[in-house]
Amino acid sequence: MSEIHIFIIWNKARKKESEILRDMKKRFKVLQIFEIYWSEQEFERNLLRLYGNSLKNSSSKKNVCGSGPFLFIIIKDENPKYEKRNTLHGEDIVNVNIFDKKIEYRKIAEGGQRIHASNSEKESNRNIGLILNKSIKDFNEENKDIKEIHSDLIGSKQWDSLEQFFTILNQSLDYVVLRNFEELPEKYKKGFEGDIDILSENQNEIELITNGEKISPEKYGRRFKILVKNEKIHLDLRYVGDGYLDSKWQKLILRNRVFKNKIFVPDDKNYFYSLLYHYITQKKSISKLNLEKIFELSKIIDNNIKINTIIDKEHLRNNLENFLVEKNFSYVTPLDYSVYFDNSFVIQSKKVKIQKISEIKHKQTPKVIRLIQNSIFILKSEGIKSLFQALKVKLKK
Repeated sequence: MSEIHIFIIWNKARKKESEILRDMKKRFKVLQIFEIYWSEQEFERNLLRLYGNSLKNSSSKKNVCGSGPFLFIIIKDENPKYEKRNTLHGEDIVNVNIFDKKIEYRKIAEGGQRIHASNSEKESNRNIGLILNKSIKDFNEENKDIKEIHSDLIGSKQWDSLEQFFTILNQSLDYVVLRNFEELPEKYKKGFEGDIDILSENQNEIELITNGEKISPEKYGRRFKILVKNEKIHLDLRYVGDGYLDSKWQKLILRNRVFKNKIFVPDDKNYFYSLLYHYITQKKSISKLNLEKIFELSKIIDNNIKINTIIDKEHLRNNLENFLVEKNFSYVTPLDYSVYFDNSFVIQSKKVKIQKISEIKHKQTPKVIRLIQNSIFILKSEGIKSLFQALKVKLKK
C-alpha cells in the first residue's frame, strides 16, 4: 500500500531546492508544496514541538537550518519499504525510500540537518497535524500550486477548540483521558472548577504537544493550563513512571485504550479499576455520586463483582486488591505531592505491596507550606480572581 510522507527543506537549504525537488518528483508523487513562515519569537519552540524528544538543542538546530521561510512538501510513496537503519537515536525500522533520500538530499544541501523527512506514516501524520492542522487523509491528489502559510504550529498561542486539541493529540502520541471524559470534547469545566486527567507514555512529549503552561510550583507537580478560545482549561498530565499508578498498569491502560467520541479512553475494565484505585487511595472520602458510578461500571465489566452502594472502603479494597494481585500491580506513592495518598489505609493491605519511586530524594513539603506556595504562585501567574476560585474549589473538596 502507498504511504503519505513529508519532506522539509529548511531555509538554509533552499539554494538547492530546485535540484532536490527535481529529483523528488522523479522518485515520488509530489502532492503539494507549502511555503511556511514561522514567527521569529516562536521558531525555537516550534522546532521543539515538531521534533519532540529527537531534538536536543533547538537553538543549534535553528542556526543550522535558518529561521526564514521553508518548504513543507507532501509526497506519496507508492511502494514503501521498511528496513533497519542507524538514526541519531540508535537503530530503528524506517521507510528506507524516504530515509535514504533524506540522507542524499542533506549531502546536496551541504548541511547535516537542513533536510527533514518522516521515517514513518505516523510521524508524517503528526507533522501534518502540527504544521497544517490537517491529516494524511486530506492529501491524495496532486496540487501544483505552492501555498503560503504564515502561522506557527497549531496550539502555539491557544487552541481553537477542545476538539482541535484532541485531534492533534490523536495524531501525535499515545494517550488516554483517565476519567470524566463522558461529555468531552463538547463539554468541559473551565479553570479550577475542573481538570482533564491525561496519561501518556512520555513526560516531555505530552508537555510539548499540549503546549501547556505549568501552574504547579512544585518540581513534580503535574498541573498545566492551556487556552481554548481564550478560556483557561486545566490539565493534569500524567506519564508512565510518575507513580500515579503502577507503571506496568499505566502501560496496560495505554495498550488497551479505546477510541470513543473523538478521544482515547481506557477500556471498561481498566477504567473501572483505575477509578476504584483513585477513589479509595487518592481521595480522602468517596462521594455518593462516585460510588454510584463505580456501581454502574461494575455491572458492565463483570457480574461477579459485588459492589454495593454503601460507602465502605474495606468492601471496595477487596475488589481492587483481587485485581492488583491478579495483575501483579502494586500500590505506588506518587511523585506529585499534590496528589493525596491514603498511606494509613494502604499500609493495612495484607495482599499488595507498596512501591516508592526511587526518584524521590527530598522530604515532602508540609501541607501548610505547600498551600502558601501554591497560593503565591497562582496569585502571581493568574491573578486574584483565579486564586479565589482555586481556594473555593479546595474548600469544597
